[in-house]
Amino acid sequence: LMQHLTLAASMSAAVLFACILYAKSADLNSDKQALLAFPASLPHGRKLNWSSTTPVCTSWLGVKCTPDNSRVHTLCLPALGLFGPIPLDTLGKLDAQEVLSLRSNRLTVELPPDVGSIPSLHSLYLQHNNLCGIIPTTLSSSLTFLDLCYNTFDGEIPLSVQNLTGLTAILLQNNSLSGPIPDLRLAKLRHLNVSNNNLSGPISPSFAEIPSQFLLREHFSVWVTIGTLSWNCAFSFTDTTTISAQQTQEEFLEKDQHMCSNCNCCCRRGIVASLGSCTLDMYFQEKEA
Repeated sequence: LMQHLTLAASMSAAVLFACILYAKSADLNSDKQALLAFPASLPHGRKLNWSSTTPVCTSWLGVKCTPDNSRVHTLCLPALGLFGPIPLDTLGKLDAQEVLSLRSNRLTVELPPDVGSIPSLHSLYLQHNNLCGIIPTTLSSSLTFLDLCYNTFDGEIPLSVQNLTGLTAILLQNNSLSGPIPDLRLAKLRHLNVSNNNLSGPISPSFAEIPSQFLLREHFSVWVTIGTLSWNCAFSFTDTTTISAQQTQEEFLEKDQHMCSNCNCCCRRGIVASLGSCTLDMYFQEKEA
């Protein structure tokens, strides 16, 4: 009886091990098929050395896998002359992917929702392309770095960005975005760039609370509310000045009077509001230890 039990246990362990190996192989094989479908549907100037007969994790250009080589972890294909729309049902199937970089290509049309919503994705680099349309509202909740600058995205910055609590950087400059900046109460945010868009609307007081580096080189026609104080303001951020979170209104005016002629400026915890028309650049830098 004991021999039979031992034999049965050994067979069960062998079957389980075989199932694990099969599942591992199947996952990597599905990643491989998704990757092969990507260049097959997208013209590219530089030839990729991807082949169904070569191992994905050790020989494919721009591909990195998990330490156990079971899944594709990173896809980095910058400046390869990729041209046209990102094909559906290709990169979005890489559901273990954490880093995706397709920067400095000529990608066009809208960003497929399945690409930005990969559950494991934490870094998305799509800057310097020709992507257009709205920014998807279903971005991955795991995102920590989002770079969509130098494209032609339009519409508003999606409110869903407020829910991406792990974000440390949001780079959206040089698009055609409109509307207000969402109330970004993101504790980990360190870099925000929304310059050279068509933004308008309220500037939230939360900007004064985030210990971050902001570059808002932009023109705003806004209603500004900070605490109980409100102003109907016109901002045109064109020059450069540095304002610390501790800097008082008097210190700011004394230092930068030439920038505030013919208008009244108020600086409160790094937020500058103008009554009338004022030419400023808001650049908030964390104080170095």
